[in-house]
Amino acid sequence: RYAGLFTRGALAWFLGPRYEDKEWMTSLSPRTYIGSYHGPLFVSTSTNDFIRSQSLLIKADCDARDRPLDCLDISSDDKKVGHVHNVTDVDLPESREVNARMVEFLNRMM
Repeated sequence: RYAGLFTRGALAWFLGPRYEDKEWMTSLSPRTYIGSYHGPLFVSTSTNDFIRSQSLLIKADCDARDRPLDCLDISSDDKKVGHVHNVTDVDLPESREVNARMVEFLNRMM
């Protein structure tokens, strides 16, 4: 699925040597466990997040099961606003939005 985005070496480094093993890769996906997991869920993604489609599939899975999910999907043309931007560039306005929303989510769990 990510073959167009990464070299084989990068995929092996990032995902492990079994990245071509479909069963193993499925076992790594949070989507595999949505049906049996009953805790709170928070998902953040953005227009330039290379795994945005996966985040939206998690949202669809939760919607189909009527599972509560706090999902923040940020629309931005800023190339810095991508995967885990709220960790790698905390001063971006979009990053502050994600981090504030995560804090609110976690505070509701207390």
